[in-house]
Amino acid sequence: CFFFLMIRRPPRSTQSRSSAASDVYKRQAIEDPDTNNLGDNTDFEMTDIPSPYDVTVPEQNCIEDKEKEEIRDWLLQISISQKIEQALPTRQCEKCNTKIFEACLCCPKCKTTWEPCVITGYPLVKGQSTNCRSCGKGGLKEHWSEYLSQFATCPWCKQVLN
Repeated sequence: CFFFLMIRRPPRSTQSRSSAASDVYKRQAIEDPDTNNLGDNTDFEMTDIPSPYDVTVPEQNCIEDKEKEEIRDWLLQISISQKIEQALPTRQCEKCNTKIFEACLCCPKCKTTWEPCVITGYPLVKGQSTNCRSCGKGGLKEHWSEYLSQFATCPWCKQVLN
């Protein structure tokens, strides 16, 4: 029996794809660590996602059984109702042009790093981000605008924004 815990929320434009699979891969099988079949890790070679063997897995769940069942039902529902791609969405590193996972905050080849979006956790790549005038933290323009349409404050410093 596997239990998945999502770490990063994928941008809305990629939610229908399996980018979330990469985020859950590193926190798999909390309930039964002896039988977790982590399988082939080659899909994650050009990502900054650590090997599942390098991540300490908690000895017990941090959520209640009812919430765990709701998550399992949701995962089952989306896996049945959507066509899930078997490849991770990619982008090119701005410095070395290596094809990398779109959510990488550090290029595995040249080690270039990007600050994370305070809303999604995805990298703030050139031309796609904006910053809070008060604290300087950044967000991807699409998600920053969507966030500000719902809330009038910076998601990081809570300063009221116009």
